[in-house]
Amino acid sequence: MKMTRIAARISSRVRSVKRRLASLRDAARGLPSPGPSTRRADRRSRNASPMTTPTPKQDLDLRVYYEDTDFSGRVYHASYLRFMERGRTEWLRALGFEHGALAGEQGVAFAVRSLEIEFFAPAVIDDLLRVETRLTGIRGAAIEFSQLILRRSERIAEAKVRVVALKNGRATRVPRELRARLDAAR
Repeated sequence: MKMTRIAARISSRVRSVKRRLASLRDAARGLPSPGPSTRRADRRSRNASPMTTPTPKQDLDLRVYYEDTDFSGRVYHASYLRFMERGRTEWLRALGFEHGALAGEQGVAFAVRSLEIEFFAPAVIDDLLRVETRLTGIRGAAIEFSQLILRRSERIAEAKVRVVALKNGRATRVPRELRARLDAAR
């Protein structure tokens, strides 16, 4: 009984240290620290969908061209979606997989199931942007990403994206080789 309480207390302290480290990392990146309500929401969402949490991350640098902008010279909102798609494609390529090969050899393609995006500042022509793509979860047919677009250290846009693996137009499990590579990267 006493050992259980000690283990619970240690576990609580470990979680507290992990939250503090995450907060310090966010502060170093210039991101706001999540408040208690955000932590509760994160805890609820983790409990609602128990996905593994691998950490592979990929950065993609790209330049804003005229074709990416609207009449005002700012990046058109749909262009950010293209930038993020490129980030996810390069993330996949960094793991040793290509969309064409997956589609040809295994008949598997990925489609966006849901996307939540928030815009913070406009990007303009000739800006050099960085798209950070981070894997946040994988389960069954779904892969979840957190994506951030930065200009130097300034947040431009941030998104949570869920993609699903499709085969013959129906959801299918993430290919075994890709899943194994993700599990090994953790």
